Amino acid sequence: MRTLEKQPYMLNESFIQTGSYALETLACTFRTRLFCVNVLMRSDRIYYWYYDACGFIYTSSISFIEDFAKAAAIVVGMACATPEQLGALPSIITPPLDAPYPANWPPENLNRHTVILPQIPTYPGSKTTRDVHATLQESVFSQYILAGRRTFVYTVKTEPPLSESEHIIKIYYQVHCRKKEHELLNLARDAGIGKFF
Repeated sequence: MRTLEKQPYMLNESFIQTGSYALETLACTFRTRLFCVNVLMRSDRIYYWYYDACGFIYTSSISFIEDFAKAAAIVVGMACATPEQLGALPSIITPPLDAPYPANWPPENLNRHTVILPQIPTYPGSKTTRDVHATLQESVFSQYILAGRRTFVYTVKTEPPLSESEHIIKIYYQVHCRKKEHELLNLARDAGIGKFF
């Protein structure tokens, strides 16, 4: 029996292929996952992979023959995982009532998902606040790469209405070592570059 350890070129090809699968999974469920998990099986060996905006990690090989309990636990764990354990966006973004998770996960997009915006002033200059429900309508922009920063923008319908104007919501997440977007905007604003707000 040939093993990957004796044929490193096959191991590298498999690693590239599983990375391609992860990128395909993240692309097919565009803007609906924080991360992707993957299991690579070659011969009697299994590798568990995890991909997110920071990159990826994977386990050393685990043999079904030499360590059946551990390898089987990974497979059973994947089969029993909840949407949150498979990369669903945080519960701050809730699915429509007629398409609840996990039966409807992963969704094709986030249309009709709702975000609660806490403590929005009741009217401009008001000292009283209220929670506003923002329901995502149509995607107007998205940028998604396997590692780095991910951004998506949706038009929203608010309840109660905030104003007559159309509103958007921007959701993004990034590698922790990158400067946060609001910090970059503050630096640009303080430097007097253009009009941001």
